[in-house]
Amino acid sequence: MERRTFILATGGLLGASGAGHAAPLAALAVPTLAPATALRAASFERLVNQTFNVYASQRGVAMQLVAVKQQPSAAGHEQFGLTFSGAGAGLPSGTYTVEHAAIGQVPMYLEATGAGAQGASYRADFNLLT
Repeated sequence: MERRTFILATGGLLGASGAGHAAPLAALAVPTLAPATALRAASFERLVNQTFNVYASQRGVAMQLVAVKQQPSAAGHEQFGLTFSGAGAGLPSGTYTVEHAAIGQVPMYLEATGAGAQGASYRADFNLLT
């Protein structure tokens, strides 16, 4: 068999073998991200003392929103911070998917700030254009 014929024949087989996988990959669920309007301090203030799921991997960790702290902001900006607490082993500072039924899924950078009576404490800061 010539090299050219072999390459053309095997290339066609590789393409045909991948065609059967296109439909299942296209059917994968896309996470529901929160609309930009949900990421305001007022939205989070209504959720104080409620439980959020924080995903570091496939398994979520339950955390409670403890406080929303408004920061002085210039016109056209909104600055605020969220404080979360959670029981169990502390997560390292990093970006996590934070989920709540009222806001959907939001990627947030959580900064580990220590441990207290309610468990590990985390802070997320926002600086938004309004």
